[in-house]
Amino acid sequence: MEAAAWHSSIEVACRCGQRASFDPHGLWWWFYQRGWNDDLSRIARRFWCRTCTKRLGRRMRPARINLVRGSDADIELPMPPDREWKRVVKRMRY
Repeated sequence: MEAAAWHSSIEVACRCGQRASFDPHGLWWWFYQRGWNDDLSRIARRFWCRTCTKRLGRRMRPARINLVRGSDADIELPMPPDREWKRVVKRMRY
């Protein structure tokens, strides 16, 4: 949630060199709908590298998760409804 409030994208990097960056608003909504903890230190267990999974036959967790400046190349997931987003932002202000 904090990454979305700061408008910072979330970059997931694997040991093999693969990287992906996600739009924080859609990613927060994805985690919220599933009841997953969206703390940056704990989201790594929800990601894995597809390239390493195909090559090694098991899921490889990311080496790093960083906050980066957003770009047009970010993976976009469905956005939260305006009502939900405004409710959460209002709660953060207090």
